[in-house]
Amino acid sequence: MKHHKLLIALACAAAVSGCAPADIASRNAMYDTSSTRMSLLDNLNAYQPDTLLDAVHIQHTNVSVPDHLRVAQAPSLLQSADIVWHGEADTDRRDQVRAIFEAAIRQGAVTAYGPVPAALEVEVLRFYNPASEAPSAEFILTVVDARNGNPLTEPRQVAVELSSFAPPVAEAQPDNAVMIHDLARAIEQQLATPGSYKRTKLAAY
Repeated sequence: MKHHKLLIALACAAAVSGCAPADIASRNAMYDTSSTRMSLLDNLNAYQPDTLLDAVHIQHTNVSVPDHLRVAQAPSLLQSADIVWHGEADTDRRDQVRAIFEAAIRQGAVTAYGPVPAALEVEVLRFYNPASEAPSAEFILTVVDARNGNPLTEPRQVAVELSSFAPPVAEAQPDNAVMIHDLARAIEQQLATPGSYKRTKLAAY
């Protein structure tokens, strides 16, 4: 009888000793989640957008045509001027340039469909309309977070060659749609450039 009890006691001891390591390993697995967490974060970071077109949607724009820019009506670029607009009745050229850029932004940013609300800021540096000798535009482009004003990109200086379209004298004005199209393409290319969105690496806490 004693021998039988001894066997039972030994069997129970073996069972307990055999279960203990598994139980400790199980408890450790419950709390040691660093590798799993890092794996999940790596996946999230890997799927973060790389371009502004994928990251943002443009809520509003701000086009600045500074007062210090010099305006010339003559077609020749020999004059020292920042805005050269030839071929139309004399109007406020800064307002015309601003309207063209605003239309170009609406067209160029229409494919931006990301989750981050953004504002697109443009500062015009130079604008020569298609009736001038070297139709072109130059501007600084910055994209900021619309929620807090923080920049999502570094300011970029962009130069664009506009289509050389000089209408006959009888026509009232150059085709603004051509200029808008050229500028829109340039803006879209900037938004679609790989690496244009400054991604934020998620941290493991």
